[in-house]
Amino acid sequence: MKEDLRSDEMKRIERFDLEVQRWLIYIPSRFADINDSRGLTPEDKKRLKEYYLETCVTPRIREAIKKYFPEEFETGQRAGNPNQKRAS
Repeated sequence: MKEDLRSDEMKRIERFDLEVQRWLIYIPSRFADINDSRGLTPEDKKRLKEYYLETCVTPRIREAIKKYFPEEFETGQRAGNPNQKRAS
């Protein structure tokens, strides 16, 4: 029984890793596109990269966390230390 739970947890982590990895592999190419934009100043490029991370990448990774680790959002406690509360 304990091994089944461990196996299920490992599968869940693997699926999460694959989903997140799909997003992470696109970041360097998106940043390269931004860097190649001649009409943008260095500050514009920096802001655009930050915007991309905040509005495109972060929400999708957060969705993946909720999908594969919903208990993390329900309990308000950190994984691995049930006595440590999350900062609000």
